[in-house]
Amino acid sequence: MKNRFLISMLSALFMAGLMSACDLFDKADDISFTTDLKKSVDVNEGRTDTNIDYTEDFTIDFSSDPEADKYKDKLNNVVLNKITYKISNFDGAAGTMFSGNLSFAAATANTFNIAVALEDVDLKMRSESGEEAELSLSQTDINTITSLLKNDKAIKVLMTGVLSQGPVSFTLEVKANVKITADAL
Repeated sequence: MKNRFLISMLSALFMAGLMSACDLFDKADDISFTTDLKKSVDVNEGRTDTNIDYTEDFTIDFSSDPEADKYKDKLNNVVLNKITYKISNFDGAAGTMFSGNLSFAAATANTFNIAVALEDVDLKMRSESGEEAELSLSQTDINTITSLLKNDKAIKVLMTGVLSQGPVSFTLEVKANVKITADAL
């Protein structure tokens, strides 16, 4: 009877060890890296008015980075570090401003639940500086966007607002800096 009990206990310990070893082996082939998922859009407003309403939507997905795209179907985790925007290739009058929002949603959604205000962005100054500006996101916003990137492999971005004057053209680049963990095999 004691032998049966001892054999049962050893079998249970062996199975528990085997299960945790499988988990270790499963994680041993994981790969982690940080990258930028990005999208550039050309804004061309030919109207010569002032206070011009402007709307542009686009999608940021894993295809903008070949390494990220390679692992998008093997994701274990995605962590959003930050979202930035940059203005370049400005052509227009000095002092042209943009005020509005960058909003985020699921790639297939039409309702944008996350909106970040961009107030009085001097387009020429931003373009000449070449600097990226980081969006101010709450932890809830970061968690929501992280979930969208992990589950949908994409986020939809909507730029809405007012250009102070036209004509104007520039390139807007939006980057989502993310840490990706995926199965390597």
